[in-house]
Amino acid sequence: PRARQLATSADVSQIASSILDVNELMPRIVETIKDAFRYDHVQIFLMDMDDNYAELRASTGEAGQKLLSIKHKLQKGSASVIGTVTKTGKPTIVLDTEAADVIHRPNPYLPNTRSEMAVPLILKGRVIGALDVQSNTPQAFDDDDVAILTTLAGQIATAIDNAQLFEQSQRRANEMTFLFDVTTAAASAETLNDALQNVAQELRDSLDALSVSLYLP
Repeated sequence: PRARQLATSADVSQIASSILDVNELMPRIVETIKDAFRYDHVQIFLMDMDDNYAELRASTGEAGQKLLSIKHKLQKGSASVIGTVTKTGKPTIVLDTEAADVIHRPNPYLPNTRSEMAVPLILKGRVIGALDVQSNTPQAFDDDDVAILTTLAGQIATAIDNAQLFEQSQRRANEMTFLFDVTTAAASAETLNDALQNVAQELRDSLDALSVSLYLP
């Protein structure tokens, strides 16, 4: 298990360093973890802007694609593994989903799940989501799984943060380029009418708009 943990940690680090698109990053990570540890299902949830719901962002297999298509989410603090983890910021294990006293919300897309474990994704002291793994076998997880996934969760949280920061910087760069192009289009004209026409044309091209109209008082 230790060798597999180190190998998987190295794989996650390699993925994190080579992929800066968060929507590509997370699916690659869950597939890597699923293959390495032979879990039946792996998924990543991220908290929404209001820190109220954990939204599914990556999920393995056909069931995962269906869950993503319906925009599956679980409320923070709800009677579910994800709800508990995102509320408490601590790992949660359900060793047998059929036991009467466990916190587990059955999912019709994953009817064979018998064990579930999730660990929080924590960044700068704040819970930003959860890494969730499931098995079709009861009693499938132990303290070693908690330790391994907690380590991976730290890497994943940092990787997601880096990818989001990169996206933000790219968006700001695109916005600055857009403003520069519009300003240049206006400044290159000799008359006000020409300037307005240039700006309208630049806006139409940049925004891929059908038409742009400018009105003056």
